[in-house]
Amino acid sequence: MLYSARLLKEKLTPTIFEQLDKYPGYGFVVCGHSLGAGVTGLFTLLFNSEHPDVPIRGYAFASPATMSANLSVACADFITTVVLGDDLVPRLSFGSIEDLKQTMHHFLANTGTNRARILQIVKHHMVHDSVPLNKQLVSLSSL
Repeated sequence: MLYSARLLKEKLTPTIFEQLDKYPGYGFVVCGHSLGAGVTGLFTLLFNSEHPDVPIRGYAFASPATMSANLSVACADFITTVVLGDDLVPRLSFGSIEDLKQTMHHFLANTGTNRARILQIVKHHMVHDSVPLNKQLVSLSSL
C-alpha cells in the first residue's frame, strides 16, 4: 500500500497542482475503500506532509491498519476513517494478531482446553457466525 501511495503521489502531484492553479481556492478529496482506503490514508498523509498548505481531505472506508494509533490521531484533521460494525479488515493488525496469540496461549495454559477443541469452535464460528467467539471461549473456560 505504501508503494502504491508513493507511486500515485509521484504521478498525480503535477496534475493536482495544475488543477489547483486552474481553480484557485479549491482543495481536493481522496477517497478509497478497503485496500484502496489504506492507499488513500497513506497518500493523504504523504501529500500533506510535503504540501501542508494545500487543502486535502482523505476519506477511508474500511481501511486496513496502516498507521500507529499516535499517527492516526495526528492525521485526524485531514483523514476520516469509516468502519462499519465489527468489520475485520480495519481491526486486523500485527498488534491485534499478537494480542490474540498471547490470549490463546494464556487460555490454553490456564484452562486445560486442548487446541483441537478451540479450532473446532473457531471453525464453527466462521461457518455459522451465530455466537460471538469471545462468548464461546468464555464458555470453554468452565469445561
